[in-house]
Parts: sequence; structure tokens; C-alpha cells
Amino acid sequence: MTFRKKHVPMPGFVRMRTAAFLCALAVLAAGTVSADDAFEYKATDAGLQIKAGNLTKNIEVYGDKGQTLRVTSNLNGVSHAKHPSISVIAKPVKADFTLKQDAADSVTFTSPSITVKVEKSTGALTFTRPDGKVILAEKSGVRPEIKEVTISDAPTYEVKQTFTLQPGEAIYGLGQAIRPYLNYRGQEILIVQANIPAYTNVLTSSNDYGILWDICSQSVFKDDRNGMSIWSESAPAGVDYYLMTGDNLDGVSITIKCLETGETQTGVTGPGGVIEFTNLKPGGYEVRETGGKVGYVMDVEATKTATVVTGETSTVTFTNK
Repeated sequence: MTFRKKHVPMPGFVRMRTAAFLCALAVLAAGTVSADDAFEYKATDAGLQIKAGNLTKNIEVYGDKGQTLRVTSNLNGVSHAKHPSISVIAKPVKADFTLKQDAADSVTFTSPSITVKVEKSTGALTFTRPDGKVILAEKSGVRPEIKEVTISDAPTYEVKQTFTLQPGEAIYGLGQAIRPYLNYRGQEILIVQANIPAYTNVLTSSNDYGILWDICSQSVFKDDRNGMSIWSESAPAGVDYYLMTGDNLDGVSITIKCLETGETQTGVTGPGGVIEFTNLKPGGYEVRETGGKVGYVMDVEATKTATVVTGETSTVTFTNK
């Protein structure tokens, strides 16, 4: 039986579990990403726009500290989205950044919190921290797969974005599901709502970042030797994700209390802001953040409740600023 807490300065995810166990739509293809030698880039108020062949990609900065980036990719700058995001209501900020052409094959976008290296041949992005440590990278030498299709008489895109993860990196999140593991490395997950699974398009990494895949469609998460990829059947705006970063909140004290017995356990988050409590009795638990980290304000709701049920995963969210 496992209790797992992800504690980061963006929303984190607490995962708790007990012993592990086990409409038809017409689609018409219209166009795909093509490669040629054309590459253009320009600064925008919120970040950077690049064009590589018929691929148009925008990078926008969000948040006061600029620790969140939105990345969108489509064909020839055309978005078929008719409505704003139902998940994100924030707006991009006027970014403080520099642009530099490093060499013949790349351009670098640098903000106070994140540096983005753009591969000219494919538009692939590599995200690094100010100290040069790689956060995440879109797979080098590979363009996102974007195909214009028609679904239910409306134009949209079928998309797939592939990322390269770091050795030993663990991936968590995706909401609530009955699975014998928390780390999704090496797994393939069909992201479709059902009676028991309650999926969310949010991933968190032991490398101190999160991804919000802001596409409301049947999707597939897959991690194998070719990289970590996310595919979506219908993405009107094209590839659309948010990279959420922050400092490592290791050293945060967490206490859980069984409401039935009053028994408590306390631990401290380690690398990636993760702590794991094992062999929990099913039932209700009080989860408290009992000691924060210097420079951050603890969640205003420092005490929360969760229920451990055999065969199910519960999620609790803490946010430190």
C-alpha cells in the first residue's frame, strides 16, 4: 500500500493507493508537416515565434517569475480552435528575454528562469535552467507529427509530440487510475474517461517540472526507447502544452494521520519534492504540510484530507509560492 506526495512550487499531486493489482467519427486526412530549408524567427510581446517549413511554433511566457512556458505548434500558423482553453484562464505576460543565434543550426531564447534552444532544422526545443541543467527536450531531429483532418465536418489536427527524458527520470500524474505502478516510464496509457479511471492531462517529473497537455481529446501517453510521446486524436489548435517549472522543494515536512486510529507518520520530501509512505491501512487520512522551505509560503490550506481505498488512487494537491 503506497502513499505518494509530489510537492512542487506549482500545483503538486499527492497519490495514495493500497495494494496493487491489476462513438464513431469520420476522419479525412488533409495535410501534414513538411520539411524544407526555410527557417524564420521573431520576437513577440510574450515570447518567440518560429517557422520551420510549414511548421509554426509559438513560445509564450506565463507567470510573474516566467517559470511557465506555453508551446503551440500547427501548420502555417493556422489554428482551428474556436474557443479558449477550458483549463487555463491566465494570460501570457510581457516577457523579459534575449534572442541569440548561437550557430548555423540553432537559436537561443533566454528568460530569467528558462533558456530555450531552438533546433532550426526541425523546430525542436530544449529547455534548460539558468545553471545549464536540462529540464526537458523535444526529441532532436524530429518534427512534431501534425496532420490536418476533418472530424464531424469540422477541421482539426491530429497531433503527436515526442520528448527526450533524462536517464533515471520518473514520470507521475495523469490523474486517477487502477494500476500497479506510479511511475509511467516504459508504459502506454490510453487517456479516456471511464467509470473508474479519472484521467487528467497533467504529468509531473522527478526532474522538477510539470506538463499540462491542454488538449481535450482522446489521447495516448507512451514511453519507450523512442522517447516519451503524447498523441491526440483531435487538437484544433495543434500541439498545445504548458511546461511548468520551479525550484526543487526537497526538505519539506509532511505528516499523515489515520483518522480511524489516530496513528501518524512524518517524513521529509526528497529530490523532486517527493515523499512516499508505504503500507497504509485503507480509510481516511489527514495530510498536513508541517514544515515548509525558506523562501516559499506554504499552501493556505495546509491541512487536507484523502481516502485510501483498495485498488484506487486518490490525488491531493498542495501549492507553495
